[in-house]
Order: sequence, then structure tokens, then C-alpha cells
Amino acid sequence: MDATTWIEPECINADLEADSQGATACRPLQDGAACWPGSVCHRGLCGGADELGIKMESAAVAALTKGGSDADAPPKKDDKKPDPKKQDAVKKDDKKPPQPQPAVKKPPSPPPPSPPPPPPPPPQATYMSGGRLVVYDIPLPSPPAPAQPVAGWATVASVVESKAKLTRVPQTFLATSHEWDRMMDYANNVAAFKNIFREFGPSPIIRVGGATQDRMVGQPATEIWVALRKMHEAFNARFLIGLPLLPSDSIERAKTMMKTVEKYIPKKALLGYELGNEPEFWPDSVGGFKAKDPKKFVPGFDAYAEYFDRVATAINGCPKNGSAPNPMLSGPGWGNVNTIDAKWLSKHARMKGAKCYMRELSVHP
Repeated sequence: MDATTWIEPECINADLEADSQGATACRPLQDGAACWPGSVCHRGLCGGADELGIKMESAAVAALTKGGSDADAPPKKDDKKPDPKKQDAVKKDDKKPPQPQPAVKKPPSPPPPSPPPPPPPPPQATYMSGGRLVVYDIPLPSPPAPAQPVAGWATVASVVESKAKLTRVPQTFLATSHEWDRMMDYANNVAAFKNIFREFGPSPIIRVGGATQDRMVGQPATEIWVALRKMHEAFNARFLIGLPLLPSDSIERAKTMMKTVEKYIPKKALLGYELGNEPEFWPDSVGGFKAKDPKKFVPGFDAYAEYFDRVATAINGCPKNGSAPNPMLSGPGWGNVNTIDAKWLSKHARMKGAKCYMRELSVHP
């Protein structure tokens, strides 16, 4: 137990009530002075030893200073008899239950170490792909140094043989395509649109059809035919008319439309007809109706080619009087050059009636 300096409590109270600061009238108690009821002060400890203990300790110290020890000296008889009251007090103290010790608080655990800072991000490479901004976190190499400084524009020389035969791009090379139900939009404001269409040439080509030619119900309205004639008169437009092939009654529908064309469009303004539109996108995919059962649709390219040949021959067959044929049809109008086999196109060209009706093989880019 650490030594403690004991001071009279009256002195402490006097210091607390004093006006001056820093000065004190208190003095430590001397050994043997009463520091607590029934206890004396000994070497700074209160209650550590009574008067008897002090005397015994003093005698032991004196013996040590003379060179002897308590072990060598004969035991002395204690003439004093033990006090029975003190013995009873000691026994009572032994029977007291042990006092609970205050719980020792554990020091708080140290906080976990902070994680190391993240490494710096790598450089980013950015480029455009299909209209989307793509960013990759990849190291970018330093750009290579040019071999030589660029002094100016390079000179390119080309040689053209003056006697070589050249091919001129036909005026029919470019054209525009429009749905049946949108033709009146141009005719109703023909003064504005004629300057745009004339950019394609003195006699621009307009394909009328698309998805609406296979999905229209009935015949085109009279206003549409009038709009086509109005466009021809305004800027010398020529037309490729789209005929239906998906409906099972396409032969009757196509024949009626071809008769209406003769009524509203001059022959010089008619390039021809396109039979059907992008058959690979039909609801049941590419295929055709059987000849013996016109209501039964059979999928597959062979069924489509036979169906196309039968309808085309019915509406633009070979003349029966032996005169030269007048092929007016285009087909198959495939939706994408990458979705059709070249062998299929050649089969179209070799069909039995193709020499009479096939004006050109068509594939939409």
C-alpha cells in the first residue's frame, strides 16, 4: 500500500474556508498520533499499527543495529495476559463475510486500424461505338513520335486513259421509298417538296409501298392515286408501285391495282411493280399458299418461290399471241442482303415464268 500523508480534518476545513490561496496551515501527523478512532499514524499509514506494534518494531530495529537478530535471541515471555475482549473482537471480525471487491474495468479495445488508401485509378480510354460512349480503364500507351515533321499536303497523281470506255451512273440509281398511307403528305405541300425531290434528278424515282403493300385492307383510296398524279405533274416523278403478295387473294388485289394505275399514272411515269415486301418478316416467316388449297400457308423458301411464280405469272404472264414478253415485276424484295442466300435469288431467276414477268431481282439494303 502506498504511503499516505494523513492530516487533521479540522485543518483541511480551515484551509477550505481561508481566503488566501497557495498557503496552508496544515502539517502532517507525527507517528503515533491518533488518525482515526482506535487507530494511530505509523509511517504515513493510518491504522497500520497500534502502540504495541510500534514498540515491537522499535525493539527489532534496535536488535538489528546491535548485530543480532530475533531468531538468535531466546524467546521472551510475554508477561501480559491476552485481553479476552480483544480476542472476541478478532473472532467477530473473522466471522464477517468478505466484502465484495469493485469490478475492475477493462481498458477499451483499441480501434481497428484504418484501411490503406485505394490506389490511384488507371487512365481511361474512351471511344464511340454504335453511337454509345464506351470507357475502358486500361493503360494508355504514349503516342509515338512522328518519324518526320509534316511539311504540307501530300501530292497525289493519277493517270486516266482518255480512250478508255467509261460507264455513266444512270439516273435511276437513286430513289426514295414511301409507304402508301404517307403519299398525301407530299402532295398536299407539293410546292415545298418538289425542290427536294428534284435533287435526285430531273425525273426522280419514288417507290410506293413497303409494309403497307402487304398489310393494307382493300384498295388504296382514290385520294392517294390523285396525289401520285399530282406529284408527277409537279416534278416529273416516276413510280415503282408496290403490289400485295402476303394476302391469299393477292392475285385479284394486284390485278385491280394495276388497272387503277393505268387510269391515273401515264405509262412514261411507271417503272414497274414490286410484288410483295420483305417476306422474311411476314408473321409466319417466308412461305406461300398452296395452289390446290389457297387458304393453306406453307412455310419455307421453296413454297415461297412457287407461290411468287404462280401469282406473278397470273398478273404479268407471257402473251398468248406469241408476241415479245413485257416483264414488269420486281422481287423478291428481300429485307436485308445478309439474310438471303444468293442461291435463292438465282432460283427466282430460273422459275418457269420468270422470263415473262421478272424485270429485276430486288433486295432492300
